[in-house]
Order: sequence, then C-alpha cells, then structure tokens
Amino acid sequence: MFMLSTLTTLILAAATGSRALPTAMLERRQLPGPGCETFGLGAFNTANNFTIAAWNKTLPNANTTGVPLVLGEASGEDAESSFRVLSTLASVGSNEFPTWNIVNGVLLPNGRAPGGVVEGNFTLGGSPNWGIGAASLLPNPSLYCLLVNTDPNGGGNGFPILAGNGDSDNFSLCPTTQGQVNVVYNATVDNSDTYVFDECYEVNLQIIGLN
Repeated sequence: MFMLSTLTTLILAAATGSRALPTAMLERRQLPGPGCETFGLGAFNTANNFTIAAWNKTLPNANTTGVPLVLGEASGEDAESSFRVLSTLASVGSNEFPTWNIVNGVLLPNGRAPGGVVEGNFTLGGSPNWGIGAASLLPNPSLYCLLVNTDPNGGGNGFPILAGNGDSDNFSLCPTTQGQVNVVYNATVDNSDTYVFDECYEVNLQIIGLN
C-alpha cells in the first residue's frame, strides 16, 4: 500500500511539471468550458486582476516577464476609434486599462470606458481586438484560455500562457506602418498593408500577477 501510494504521488508530481502549482491555480485548472476545450489538465478560463506581457521566443529577453502589453488604437483609426488592439506599452505610451479579467473564456480589461468594453474576434494575419462604447452592444465570445506553464524548458519562466481559439503558439509582435507594435495572430498570413511583416517576431503571451 505504501509503495502504491508513493508511486501515485510521483506520477502526479511529474504530470504537473517541475514546479509546484499554487493552490489557486490547482483550483482554476479544473474549470472546463469555453476557450479551453482543446486543452487538458493545466488549462483554466477564469482569473482576475492580471497583466499580459509578450515573451520573445527567439531572442533573449530583457527581464523575466517580457514586454508589457496594453490596449492600443486599432491601426488606421484615430483617437476616437471605438476599437482597440493588444499593443506594447512602449509603442502606445499610456495605459487606460491597468489589469485584465478572464471569466469563462471571456477576456476583458479593467478600466473606465463609457458604455463598457466588448471582446472581439481575431483572424489570420490580424490582431485580437476589443470594442469600446457603442461596440459593447455586441456579444462577448468565449475565445480565451490560460495554460499553466510549469516546464522551465517550455518557454518563458513558468507564467501561465494565453491561448486564443485553441492556439497559444502562433502569436507575434509586429510593427505597424504608423509605428505602433501590435500582437498579431499567425503573422505569416499577410492580409493587409497595415503591418511590416518582415519585422515580426514570435512571442508567448504571458499572464503576470496571478498568485
């Protein structure tokens, strides 16, 4: 009985990776539902008050978390645009939505926005987007999932990784022709003249601030 119990403990430890998971994550990871259908254990779709950062998958990073990401103006739109995209803080220069929540796969920023905020979709060669104000009359699709990353050889530093539409591996940072740097999904597909695709680099979208 003792040998069986010990073996079971070792198997469970190996299955959860090389780093112990916080109790809150162990509870979240049991959540099934929208945005997580294609992932097994280690996936969860509800968490509060975190930030998002881009971790360069091909070159050394300047810190342990990555480049901070915020909501920037949709490319080609003016400051009154009702749409936002996920952009680097350095290229936007300000952050009107300091943290994020994900509830049952719906990813929304925390901050003051007249009329609210709605989650949009994203397409091949395009940016994940959110609508502000009047656009919030649209429904919120359940697109996103967070994946526990416990393997130090799996990229990043153990922070959970954001997945969208069942995919966590095909996000990039790409500069626009106006100079803003945005997250793009599957940047190998050039379906517009908005981005300088030759200067894109692949990233993981890391979730920072969860306990």
